[in-house]
Amino acid sequence: MIKNHIKRILPLKLFVLISNIKENVNTALAYLYDFIIYKKYSHLIFHENEKQLEGRIIANYHVLEKGLSYSNMKYEFGKQTLYNLLELLKQYKGKYNINNEQYRTALSVIKNYIHVHEQKGYNISEIINKFNAINSSSLENIPGGVFEIKKTEILNKSQLPFKEFAFSRHTIRDFTDQEVDLKIIEEAIEIALQSPSVCNRQTCRVYVVKEKHNVIKHLKYQNGNRGFGEKINKLLIITSDLNYFEGLQERNQCFIDGGIFCMSLLYAIHFLGLGGVSLNWCTTPEVDKSYHKFSGINSSEKIILFIGVGHLPDSIKVTKSLRKKTNNVIKYF
Repeated sequence: MIKNHIKRILPLKLFVLISNIKENVNTALAYLYDFIIYKKYSHLIFHENEKQLEGRIIANYHVLEKGLSYSNMKYEFGKQTLYNLLELLKQYKGKYNINNEQYRTALSVIKNYIHVHEQKGYNISEIINKFNAINSSSLENIPGGVFEIKKTEILNKSQLPFKEFAFSRHTIRDFTDQEVDLKIIEEAIEIALQSPSVCNRQTCRVYVVKEKHNVIKHLKYQNGNRGFGEKINKLLIITSDLNYFEGLQERNQCFIDGGIFCMSLLYAIHFLGLGGVSLNWCTTPEVDKSYHKFSGINSSEKIILFIGVGHLPDSIKVTKSLRKKTNNVIKYF
């Protein structure tokens, strides 16, 4: 083997140095490959295919769904998001099949928004006109908007067999003032630690923000908690430690291990009778650096996401959040 021959004739330190340089170059090229693929298919630059439009439609209507679910909902919220959504739907209608479930769900969410505001006597004639220009169906039985569910129903279903249990979990954005016992948090983390991880390295860490005034400080660095963040009782910051990974092949493994762990933790929180909301860590390098400095979390730990936790109120409004049908996501080879 050529590699073994080179190893024999070169001093060990020089061989290691060359190997390290080669690995660094290959890793940089791998990240360049990631960037090229992301740039080509994501909405990083302006080009609209059907999937990209659908993705933007879903993201925008879900913002409105979230707003409709708040117990202290502010009327006329999210107007710019609503106008963006109406424009996206207009574009979609001009190009693609409007029987698409996500397209119709977006219309249903807007219909709910209009209904809530009409009931309170708000003048939203401009929104109604734009809506009528793109909608020509009744939208009955289309799952968009929010629905109300009782705490007792959630607690009862959280003890059922796994399929019913999974279907009963909802993202909760409304919590009581009751303090969450840290022992329950610890039990949830203990359950989540059963999650699989690459080579059983168990890279995930959980930072628990205990005090309400500190929760608010941490949430200032996260961009998706407006309207309900102040109700979160305990905040969990989930990270994955890069020290445990090696080689260019594992450059994204922290997010895989972290994602699996986070879903297990959300299920554990649900199982133990608490409400949970996952909060994305979609941010810039500047904010990421700033938050690491503020929190004291070592820069070797990649932040996966935040999870807000609290006790369930007796009655809760949750988003309908349409899920795709299995035939939309399964392909057989």
